[in-house]
Amino acid sequence: MAKAVHVTSESEAARRYGQLSKTKMVFGTVLSVDTTVNPTTNRSTTTVVAEYDFGGGVTKRKSLNIRSVHAVSQEEENQQSAPAESPNEATGTNNDDNPTGSNNHNAPVPAPE
Repeated sequence: MAKAVHVTSESEAARRYGQLSKTKMVFGTVLSVDTTVNPTTNRSTTTVVAEYDFGGGVTKRKSLNIRSVHAVSQEEENQQSAPAESPNEATGTNNDDNPTGSNNHNAPVPAPE
């Protein structure tokens, strides 16, 4: 999982995700992990090559520094990418007895008998 602006250009991330472009995380599949050593400074750099899925059949292959990538299990990915429930689905209620479809939170509640 990596930020969308790290995987695509900033303008494309803004077009796809709008205001969330700098915080939107996209999921990917790791293809390889490479470690290279700079001969002059003798420091190693680890990069992760992954294919990221943007939905709609759009994927991008990108090589990112390991500090820009977060490991996520398949279960966590499924939980985070699942659509959120509406408040009615979460509570198991519906608006059948309210023909306007709006929630009337100020309506008096009858006292239990």
